[in-house]
Amino acid sequence: MNQKLRNYTDIIISETDRLTHLIGQLLGSNQLPNWQTLNIHEPLEHVLTLVTNQYPQVVLQRDYDLSLPELCADKDQLIQVFLNLINNACESMTEFEQTLQQNKISESQESSQSAIQTEGNSDYQPTLHIQTRVAFQHTIVGQQHKQVMQITITDNGSGIDPA
Repeated sequence: MNQKLRNYTDIIISETDRLTHLIGQLLGSNQLPNWQTLNIHEPLEHVLTLVTNQYPQVVLQRDYDLSLPELCADKDQLIQVFLNLINNACESMTEFEQTLQQNKISESQESSQSAIQTEGNSDYQPTLHIQTRVAFQHTIVGQQHKQVMQITITDNGSGIDPA
């Protein structure tokens, strides 16, 4: 248990340092990115550690290509991007789950037959799928690239309202 608490403390300290740095950038610091060679799975796993503590009901499915080469990037900026995307996905799934539960309660109050029909909704399990791959012949902003690193983050929430 002490090791688990130590890990949480390390995460808190690391996030505090990162957020302090981010606030400095937002307040007008024109500091250049801190380029460093890293494995893309490091910032992803950092974010997933944070998210699993905040959303313990979400099931994580990792599909990593462990043969991906290291890349040169700003680790803090990657963490912020992944954190934004994954937090949005988890919030969406949590809201969808609450909507399903509310619908089930209101329908079961209307009739016992409706409760039987909506019983399948109780099987909903918020699931986040993270995939890393190399994509070939990929176009970004009109420029063709022979190969790029592709990170796909997929959730099973309700999606975006078409309206």
